[in-house]
Amino acid sequence: MVSSTGVAQSGTTSAVSGTWAGVIVTLPLAPTITLSSGSGIVGATITITGDGYTADSDITATFDGAALALIGNSHTDANGHFEATFTVPLKGPATYTVTATDTPGYSASEQFSVVMTPVPESPIGVLAPIAAFALALVVWSRVKRSKNSTKQFLPF
Repeated sequence: MVSSTGVAQSGTTSAVSGTWAGVIVTLPLAPTITLSSGSGIVGATITITGDGYTADSDITATFDGAALALIGNSHTDANGHFEATFTVPLKGPATYTVTATDTPGYSASEQFSVVMTPVPESPIGVLAPIAAFALALVVWSRVKRSKNSTKQFLPF
C-alpha cells in the first residue's frame, strides 16, 4: 500500500506527483474558485477565477444550479487556471451557490449574495427646492407688479 501526505506550496496549481517503491502516484489538487465580489445586484459583472483544475479543460458554471454563461476564457491553461466573468442573473435577494466544473468533473463552489438594487432618489426630492425657488420668484414678481402701475421687466 502506498500513501502520501503532502502540502502544496504557495502558488502551486498543478498536480502533486511522486514515486514511492516504484509506483508513480499523482494526486490532483482540489480546485478552488474566487469571485471578485461576494455580493452584488442583478446585472452586475463578476469575475470568477479558478485554480487547481485539470489542465487544458473546458469550464462550465452554474448559479443556484442553473447554467451560467461565462464571458471570456472559460478554458483552463496548462496549470489548471482560468479567469472569466459572468452577469448576475435575475434572482431575488438571497445567497446562492456559484459552481465551476471542468470537463472531468472536478468542481469548486463559492457563495454569492444577490442584494436589492439601490433605490434612486426621487426626482421630486431633487426638483422640490427648484420648484420652491421658482414659485417664490413668481410670487415676488406679482407683489412687485401690484405696487407699481407700470409693468417691469424681470430677468427670468
